[in-house]
Amino acid sequence: MNILHKLVTLVSLSSTGATASRFTVFLCAAQSGASPAMVGLLAALFAGVGAIASVPAGRAIDRSGTKKPLLLSAAMLAVAVSLGVFWRELPMLFVIVILGGLAHNTMIIAFQRLAGDLAAPSERAQSFGMMGFGFSISILAAPVIAGFAIDHVGFSGTFLLFTLIPVCSFAMVWMDMLPWSPGTRARPERPTGEASVRSGTLGLLRAPKLKPLWICGAVFESGWMAFGFLLPILGTRLGFSASKIGLIAGTAGLLLFFTRGSLTPLLRHFTPWQLIVAGLALSGVGFTGMAMTHEFLWMAVASALIGIGQGTSSPMMSALIYERAPSHETGEAMALRTLVANASQGSMPLVAGALSSVIGIAPVFGMVAVGLFGTAWLCRGQWRHKRTQQRDGG
Repeated sequence: MNILHKLVTLVSLSSTGATASRFTVFLCAAQSGASPAMVGLLAALFAGVGAIASVPAGRAIDRSGTKKPLLLSAAMLAVAVSLGVFWRELPMLFVIVILGGLAHNTMIIAFQRLAGDLAAPSERAQSFGMMGFGFSISILAAPVIAGFAIDHVGFSGTFLLFTLIPVCSFAMVWMDMLPWSPGTRARPERPTGEASVRSGTLGLLRAPKLKPLWICGAVFESGWMAFGFLLPILGTRLGFSASKIGLIAGTAGLLLFFTRGSLTPLLRHFTPWQLIVAGLALSGVGFTGMAMTHEFLWMAVASALIGIGQGTSSPMMSALIYERAPSHETGEAMALRTLVANASQGSMPLVAGALSSVIGIAPVFGMVAVGLFGTAWLCRGQWRHKRTQQRDGG
């Protein structure tokens, strides 16, 4: 098993534990009689707490390296999930979600830093693609594992099972199965004096080389959340059964999974920016289809295009952010990537819900499509850029 395969194993294991436990918490709350608003608050807390802590976590990873934060976050997640074995009243579910959100977001930032550090410059996009493949495994596996576990062993047994998964992640990190990224102090100083100058959060947000990537990330994450939030409502209004709605949503997840698994051969023929621009355009076509058709088959086709667009683009954005950020602020840049994603995912349900109640769901899908096409048009000049160069060459 080479280094990238070990990285995929650790990412998928850690993310499956966090995603499955989150799914179990939401289902536990719903079956306990919690209102939809309360379940929504639990979901918002998972993303929101992680978003608030993203930048401090990224700075801590820059200072200390990746091993200690990964150990601490795996331990925190194991402790949080274990609480559900003994007590599953609503106050405890909030504690589990808050601790789990902190742990999961710290893991994501550390993994992004690690994926960039483990690969040579020419293979960095492939490394981020493999990391994204690990996350896509958890997107597919976690709800299935959680659903079967709840049906067969109940909530106590399920929480116990999902306590063991972060324990396995902790063991992988503890046994040094990967070469961990060092902290800033352990890195040699750059002859250009780069390490002595900090851009800071605002500086990174305003950096000309990074600004297009923040915009693309916000547009993609907003669209993905709008799809997941509005599809069940639209399908219900159209009279689709739950299984049909699930199949439409599952088509996007399945194509995202296969696309992430195909990134290595795709990168032999296309640059990261070409995959991002193509992903924006494909997602735009998918959202246009969702706005224009009410037929099950064509909605599934549109869903597939959205999944392909998301699958090609998200890892490439992470790779380019790593390349273009100063080496001593890589963790903070990865944290901003997570912050932008969480902020977009947290705000989109509020905006989309308000708009859809006034103008309907199909026009909202059309507005998302316009945003995706517009962003692709703004980034069209990046299409001819050469393959990602070394960090200093941008």
